[in-house]
Amino acid sequence: MFTNFKKALEDNSIKSILVNLISSKKLESIIFERLTKKEMEHLINLSIKLRISSLLKFNLEPLIKEKIIVNSQIKKLNRASSLQSANSIIILREAINLFRVLSKKNIDFIPLKGIHLISKYYKNASIRSIRDIDVLIPLNQIDYAVNELVNNGYYFKSGNYKKNTTNQES
Repeated sequence: MFTNFKKALEDNSIKSILVNLISSKKLESIIFERLTKKEMEHLINLSIKLRISSLLKFNLEPLIKEKIIVNSQIKKLNRASSLQSANSIIILREAINLFRVLSKKNIDFIPLKGIHLISKYYKNASIRSIRDIDVLIPLNQIDYAVNELVNNGYYFKSGNYKKNTTNQES
């Protein structure tokens, strides 16, 4: 299907296909029941690499209960899912702290992508992997927001912030 598997992973093509397949309401567990041990192992490994192991585990619960998936696979999936969930919880807590800092200083912001979508689209917050916090802040409040975040212990991983020199009011 893909001539360059690594490129497909980078483009998130395979991840999108897998997420849609795994979370499809029409998908019957019989599809997973027909996978060989090796195919299931590959699916689990791929879900770990793509950071969707919690989603896979959530949707495979009936098969896990019926013992259709072997113990070693269950352990591997549980371990990866637990790590993914724990990491997401840490980032969610940090997001709440960041939102409090911004709100306290009357800085306008809009949470974007993952964090914003969890409560709206996921039955279980632990199935959504979160790696970062994406926030949209009006250009005219950027410098103030950066100063407040730095004053509250946040820092730039890749160097220093360059002060906004534009005079836009958006």
